[in-house]
Amino acid sequence: MKKETKIKISALFFLTKVFIIFLFLILLLSFNFYLWFFFTLFIAYLFNSIALFGVIDNRRTNNQNKFVWILVLVLFPGVGAYVYYSTSRIPQSKKKVYEKSKLLKSDSLKSISNSDIHLLDSGDEKFKTLFSELEKAKKYINIQYFIMTEGIIFSQLKTILIRKAKEGVKIRVLYDYVGSGLTDKKAFKDLVNNGIEVLEFGKVKIIQQNGTDNFRNHNKIVVVDGRIAFFGGLNIADEYAMVDKYFGDWYDTHFLLEGEVVRELNSIFINHWFIGSKKDIKNEYTYPKYKIESKFKNIKILADSPFEPKPIFYKELINQINSSVKSIKIITPYVVIPSSLREPIRNAIARGVKIELITIGLPDKKSAYIVGKYELDSLYDIGVNSYRTENIFCHTKMFLFDNKRALFGTTNLDFRALYLHFETNIYIESKNLDFLNKHFDMYMKKATPYTGSRREWTTFNEIIYLFIRMFKGIF
Repeated sequence: MKKETKIKISALFFLTKVFIIFLFLILLLSFNFYLWFFFTLFIAYLFNSIALFGVIDNRRTNNQNKFVWILVLVLFPGVGAYVYYSTSRIPQSKKKVYEKSKLLKSDSLKSISNSDIHLLDSGDEKFKTLFSELEKAKKYINIQYFIMTEGIIFSQLKTILIRKAKEGVKIRVLYDYVGSGLTDKKAFKDLVNNGIEVLEFGKVKIIQQNGTDNFRNHNKIVVVDGRIAFFGGLNIADEYAMVDKYFGDWYDTHFLLEGEVVRELNSIFINHWFIGSKKDIKNEYTYPKYKIESKFKNIKILADSPFEPKPIFYKELINQINSSVKSIKIITPYVVIPSSLREPIRNAIARGVKIELITIGLPDKKSAYIVGKYELDSLYDIGVNSYRTENIFCHTKMFLFDNKRALFGTTNLDFRALYLHFETNIYIESKNLDFLNKHFDMYMKKATPYTGSRREWTTFNEIIYLFIRMFKGIF
């Protein structure tokens, strides 16, 4: 921003303050209920107007979300501005921290070689492998999860980490404040008391809003000695290991990674640790020499955050849909897609691309389930073959294109994941990706075709859907 522009803005704010103080003194000298009411309303809309400029200037969000925010700011004087500044506006101080943090990690979409990826297709396999590899740690362990909930899995993890800390292994644990919001913070005290660093990411302050309540850290990353890493959709909670079957049998996908890709995932952890603590820990880590013959032609990390000018994963997803010539296979628990994604899907179908989508038939979040059901109707109308897993909860996020290219990781097909969260995905390319295709087929055997249910929708259902879908992208 030019110096002259800054001076003009400062002068405008100064004159606004003088005008408000002048009005306040007039009202104070001649008390009148109606004058006070309109004065309060004026101040409320003044704040909403300032917030409106922030909404319009936001290059990252889509036009649909902008429309909803404008509606909120028009209908709710004062309150609308408060909600916007507390949930979706990025404060200047946060931007500065992020700009510094970007120096600590590699650029997204950089091609990575000398790496390998192994599929862990169940919670049981993931946790057995994870705990086994943690026991082998010699130097350091970095752990980052969206959800860490007390239970059998958390207790087993805590026991291993405390033992390794006593052996001299440097351990850091990062968890999301909202994702782990139901976990008693005392659960982490044993870790801290045994020399393990624990960081709570993105704490929400009710009185002093920090402007990033919606910017959740949805990552699930574990790095052991820079030698191997775990990455995918499984959090630390009993339902992910099917110990607790509150949501039925929980099906999810995780990956064990080796080689240069481990360094890249650790750089994401370092980046997020800096954003949460303002502490640079980059120089504390060393990595072994990687000598791996990868079976993949190309590997790329897509590290997304609300601070990026444009959503990295979403842009890559559209590029891959536009590049597909035969098939697109999708597994996602939530389907609340932006309107801008419909056109690439419609064009792909017109080219003869077969699109298959598997999603949940068991709801864990009622609002997302209602919107998802209606979205399936809309996709069914344009030719998408949709399926629902009626007897299992499907938490996998995977996109397979022509059985040669794939995206997988943490991003759900909904507005908040695409635009507001810290998310990480991996892109791979190979002559064939049969191991992922077989994984998709495993889900397909447990799914039933969705043939549309719009005839079941009443006018009331339509209104509820439109309301939830409209505000789902900002709250």
